[in-house]
Amino acid sequence: MAHRNESAVLGEFRHTFDLEFLERYHRWNRHELIFGGDFRDNADRTIGSLNISFNPANRSTQLYGGFAQDEFALFANRLKLTLGSKIEHNYYRGIAFQPAVRLAWLPSEHSATWMAISRASESSSRTDSDVRTNDDVSLGADGTIILASSFGTEHLSPENVIAYEFGSRWQPGNKLSFDLATFYNHYTNRHTNEPGTPFFEDSPTPRHLVVPNYKASNISGETHGLELLAKGRPAHMWELSASYTLFEIHLHQSSASQDFATAPESEGSSPTQEFQIHSLLNLPHKLEFDSALFHVGRLVEPAIKAYTRLDLRIGWRPTKAFELSGGGRNLLQSQHYEFGSGGLVQAEPVGRSAYLKANWRF
Repeated sequence: MAHRNESAVLGEFRHTFDLEFLERYHRWNRHELIFGGDFRDNADRTIGSLNISFNPANRSTQLYGGFAQDEFALFANRLKLTLGSKIEHNYYRGIAFQPAVRLAWLPSEHSATWMAISRASESSSRTDSDVRTNDDVSLGADGTIILASSFGTEHLSPENVIAYEFGSRWQPGNKLSFDLATFYNHYTNRHTNEPGTPFFEDSPTPRHLVVPNYKASNISGETHGLELLAKGRPAHMWELSASYTLFEIHLHQSSASQDFATAPESEGSSPTQEFQIHSLLNLPHKLEFDSALFHVGRLVEPAIKAYTRLDLRIGWRPTKAFELSGGGRNLLQSQHYEFGSGGLVQAEPVGRSAYLKANWRF
């Protein structure tokens, strides 16, 4: 049960009932079978405002499904194959079939390689289907009041993704390890906001012209990238790690779409490259000295410059229960902008800072 009432914005009173079951069998040689199911009943009552509302104001929906997964080992447990799927029925989208296949090869105790293919489908929501927001109001040349509004679309086609993954780990010795993970995701039915036919509305008064946008599913695309991670221990008192991430987004709107903003904004919403180095050093007399260097690539939409950040920390731990530490963050520059997304979240400056902290556990 959840009750939320934001004065003059939105009131929501929701009752949720969840039922789940899970079974696991490990009786067969080299097989591990897991299966289960779930059921959810969601009933809500909303009180809208001029800013945001739902139509209908009250709705009851159900979500139910089942899943099964079998993992079995081959060739003296060196090769493991996992097959599974989930079938789910959502009130808004209907039935979704979500299979997955995963293969892992472990030729030795110091190396492993795995690959996977899976399909996932979005759980379409009340917001996708029933929401209305009034975004802007203006006055036409003839004195007509013009209201720009956004509407959900009932039974909107859900966003889907087919994910391809490949990874490998190699540990040449006790003090050194390398990890590689790559992925390629193909998306369909990504949501867009499409213009509709204007219409007049009498409530609330006075009579006004509504210029609508409706949610649709007119974008497809791909994301792909990789992550490299190396960990080492040059000495028993010193631990080092470094990682590199590459991530790219490529989206394509259909020829029927008139939404020319969503795809470019999404493509530029994540940095293409990131790099990190972490050093953890245990010094004599129970002292610790940690350092971390981060480099994050630029964002295109919203426009945020690339930045490099250095954090340092020194700590003293005389007992397991007490720790005294201090350090500085963002030491290479006075400030930088670290994030920003959309019209509701703005980029914020992150400045240079220092701290002193004492922890006592008892």
